[in-house]
Amino acid sequence: MTSAERECYHALVAEMGLDYVFFPQIHIDAIVQPTGTRNDRFYAFRHINQKSVDFVACETKQLRPVFVVELDDRTHNQPKRIERDREVERILRDVGIPLVRIENRGRFEPKALAETVRKGIVNAGTKPV
Repeated sequence: MTSAERECYHALVAEMGLDYVFFPQIHIDAIVQPTGTRNDRFYAFRHINQKSVDFVACETKQLRPVFVVELDDRTHNQPKRIERDREVERILRDVGIPLVRIENRGRFEPKALAETVRKGIVNAGTKPV
Protein backbone atom coordinates (compact mmCIF):
# COMPACT_ATOMS: atom_id res chain seq x y z
CA MET A 1 0.00 0.00 0.00
CA THR A 2 1.33 3.43 -0.91
CA SER A 3 1.54 6.22 1.63
CA ALA A 4 -1.36 8.02 -0.13
CA GLU A 5 -3.48 4.85 0.04
CA ARG A 6 -2.64 4.48 3.74
CA GLU A 7 -3.60 8.07 4.44
CA CYS A 8 -6.83 7.71 2.45
CA TYR A 9 -7.67 4.50 4.31
CA HIS A 10 -7.15 6.12 7.72
CA ALA A 11 -9.26 9.14 6.70
CA LEU A 12 -12.09 6.84 5.50
CA VAL A 13 -11.98 4.84 8.73
CA ALA A 14 -11.79 7.96 10.91
CA GLU A 15 -14.92 9.48 9.39
CA MET A 16 -16.94 6.48 8.15
CA GLY A 17 -15.59 3.61 10.22
CA LEU A 18 -18.67 3.34 12.45
CA ASP A 19 -20.90 2.80 9.40
CA TYR A 20 -18.66 0.61 7.25
CA VAL A 21 -15.78 -1.83 7.48
CA PHE A 22 -13.09 -0.93 4.95
CA PHE A 23 -10.89 -3.57 3.35
CA PRO A 24 -7.85 -2.40 1.33
CA GLN A 25 -6.43 -3.95 -1.83
CA ILE A 26 -9.24 -6.41 -2.58
CA HIS A 27 -9.37 -8.56 -5.71
CA ILE A 28 -12.65 -8.19 -7.54
CA ASP A 29 -13.24 -11.94 -7.52
CA ALA A 30 -13.61 -11.68 -3.72
CA ILE A 31 -16.72 -9.49 -4.09
CA VAL A 32 -18.15 -10.49 -7.49
CA GLN A 33 -19.42 -14.01 -8.12
CA PRO A 34 -19.56 -14.99 -11.81
CA THR A 35 -22.84 -16.55 -12.98
CA GLY A 36 -24.00 -18.57 -15.97
CA THR A 37 -22.84 -21.90 -17.34
CA ARG A 38 -19.66 -23.51 -16.07
CA ASN A 39 -17.72 -22.22 -19.08
CA ASP A 40 -19.19 -18.73 -18.64
CA ARG A 41 -18.22 -18.68 -14.97
CA PHE A 42 -14.70 -19.90 -15.77
CA TYR A 43 -14.22 -17.20 -18.42
CA ALA A 44 -15.65 -14.51 -16.13
CA PHE A 45 -13.44 -15.61 -13.23
CA ARG A 46 -10.32 -15.53 -15.39
CA HIS A 47 -11.34 -12.07 -16.57
CA ILE A 48 -11.72 -10.58 -13.08
CA ASN A 49 -9.25 -12.51 -10.94
CA GLN A 50 -6.27 -10.30 -11.78
CA LYS A 51 -8.07 -7.04 -11.06
CA SER A 52 -8.15 -5.39 -7.66
CA VAL A 53 -9.57 -2.22 -6.16
CA ASP A 54 -8.13 0.08 -3.53
CA PHE A 55 -10.90 -0.17 -0.91
CA VAL A 56 -14.11 -2.11 -0.46
CA ALA A 57 -16.60 -0.71 2.04
CA CYS A 58 -18.83 -3.37 3.60
CA GLU A 59 -21.83 -3.09 5.87
CA THR A 60 -20.86 -3.94 9.40
CA LYS A 61 -23.08 -6.94 10.24
CA GLN A 62 -22.94 -9.27 7.22
CA LEU A 63 -19.84 -7.69 5.63
CA ARG A 64 -21.71 -7.35 2.35
CA PRO A 65 -19.93 -5.01 -0.12
CA VAL A 66 -21.71 -1.65 -0.32
CA PHE A 67 -19.34 0.45 -2.44
CA VAL A 68 -15.78 0.54 -3.77
CA VAL A 69 -13.29 3.41 -3.59
CA GLU A 70 -10.50 3.84 -6.11
CA LEU A 71 -7.76 6.35 -5.43
CA ASP A 72 -6.67 7.77 -8.78
CA ASP A 73 -3.11 8.96 -9.20
CA ARG A 74 -1.24 9.88 -12.39
CA THR A 75 -0.95 6.21 -13.43
CA HIS A 76 -4.70 6.25 -14.11
CA ASN A 77 -4.00 8.50 -17.13
CA GLN A 78 -2.08 5.77 -18.97
CA PRO A 79 -4.00 4.15 -21.87
CA LYS A 80 -3.85 0.59 -20.47
CA ARG A 81 -4.95 1.82 -17.05
CA ILE A 82 -7.84 3.81 -18.55
CA GLU A 83 -9.00 0.63 -20.32
CA ARG A 84 -8.66 -1.38 -17.09
CA ASP A 85 -10.54 1.27 -15.09
CA ARG A 86 -13.43 1.26 -17.57
CA GLU A 87 -13.68 -2.51 -17.33
CA VAL A 88 -13.66 -2.43 -13.52
CA GLU A 89 -16.40 0.22 -13.63
CA ARG A 90 -18.47 -1.97 -15.96
CA ILE A 91 -18.05 -5.08 -13.82
CA LEU A 92 -19.06 -3.29 -10.63
CA ARG A 93 -21.96 -1.48 -12.32
CA ASP A 94 -23.26 -4.82 -13.66
CA VAL A 95 -23.44 -6.23 -10.11
CA GLY A 96 -24.80 -3.04 -8.57
CA ILE A 97 -21.78 -2.01 -6.50
CA PRO A 98 -21.07 1.72 -6.79
CA LEU A 99 -17.53 2.77 -7.61
CA VAL A 100 -16.35 6.08 -6.18
CA ARG A 101 -13.22 7.58 -7.71
CA ILE A 102 -11.11 9.86 -5.54
CA GLU A 103 -8.43 11.99 -7.13
CA ASN A 104 -5.17 11.78 -5.22
CA ARG A 105 -4.23 15.38 -4.49
CA GLY A 106 -1.99 14.68 -1.54
CA ARG A 107 -3.56 15.07 1.89
CA PHE A 108 -6.97 13.66 2.83
CA GLU A 109 -9.18 15.54 5.26
CA PRO A 110 -11.60 12.94 6.71
CA LYS A 111 -14.82 15.01 6.63
CA ALA A 112 -14.23 16.27 3.08
CA LEU A 113 -13.30 12.78 1.90
CA ALA A 114 -16.43 11.28 3.45
CA GLU A 115 -18.58 13.95 1.75
CA THR A 116 -16.93 13.21 -1.61
CA VAL A 117 -17.60 9.49 -1.11
CA ARG A 118 -21.25 10.09 -0.18
CA LYS A 119 -21.75 12.29 -3.26
CA GLY A 120 -20.06 9.65 -5.41
CA ILE A 121 -22.47 6.99 -4.13
CA VAL A 122 -25.47 9.20 -4.87
CA ASN A 123 -24.11 9.99 -8.36
CA ALA A 124 -23.79 6.25 -8.98
CA GLY A 125 -27.56 6.04 -8.40
CA THR A 126 -27.48 4.10 -5.15
CA LYS A 127 -27.71 4.86 -1.47
CA PRO A 128 -25.32 3.58 1.18
CA VAL A 129 -26.69 1.12 3.72
